[in-house]
Amino acid sequence: MTTNIQDFSSREALLSANSVLIGQLQARLKAKRFRPQEGDSVKIGYIRALRACLKIKLNPTIGIGLIHLNRKTLALNR
Repeated sequence: MTTNIQDFSSREALLSANSVLIGQLQARLKAKRFRPQEGDSVKIGYIRALRACLKIKLNPTIGIGLIHLNRKTLALNR
């Protein structure tokens, strides 16, 4: 069994994956009549997730804040 797992550790990889998904949806929207397909909601979900990852990558203070919040939560749970 082969799995296609992409590495999203870099900003460029996240931007590239997001661009591909957006391009696929845009190409379909250019048609005379748009017909939703089964996988559209999944693609939109991936775009949202990639956008959230990009936000964290582009603004390192958010990532640092999340780490700090996680540490506080762990300390409170002890």
